Amino acid sequence: MAKGRKRRRGETFESEVRRQFGPVSDRLALTEEEVTGRLAVFGGVKYVRDGLAYLWNSDMREGYMWVHILLDLDDARYS
Repeated sequence: MAKGRKRRRGETFESEVRRQFGPVSDRLALTEEEVTGRLAVFGGVKYVRDGLAYLWNSDMREGYMWVHILLDLDDARYS
C-alpha cells in the first residue's frame, strides 16, 4: 500500500495499483489486460497498448512489489 496511508477495508494490491496508476494509464491510453500464466497465482495488474506493457505485481511472501515494463519494437523486445 502507499507509504503513509492506512490500508482501507477490502483494499487489495490490485485495487491500490488501479487507484495509483489509473490516471497515468488514462493519459497513455493504456488498457487493462488479464494477467495470465504462472504470474497470475500472485495476482497483479497489466496495462497494455500496442507493443508496450506494464505488469505490476507483488510477492507477499518476500514482502516486495515490482513493475515489469516490456516494449516490442522492430522485431526486438526490450524489458
